[in-house]
Amino acid sequence: MRTKRLQSPEVDRQVPRTALRIAEAAISIGISRAGVYNLINAGLLKPTPIGGRRVITLAELERFLREQGATDGGGLGDEYGLGIGVGRMDGGNL
Repeated sequence: MRTKRLQSPEVDRQVPRTALRIAEAAISIGISRAGVYNLINAGLLKPTPIGGRRVITLAELERFLREQGATDGGGLGDEYGLGIGVGRMDGGNL
């Protein structure tokens, strides 16, 4: 029996995201899903297992970008214009 995924658009806007699905992480840094998996397999990007899937935390994505020299630490939401409600739990940028 499949469980129904509970998702409310109103809740999605109110709760800041702290992790991205692989496809979302790929879009946010402008590479393909395969590219994200290549980074994971090379040990350059570390996914976090949650349930049966792997996600990339925003902190991990920022760490990776910082190491690549792609960001000055100003926050993914600002610099990369994700527009998907990213940020810290206290409402500030990462």
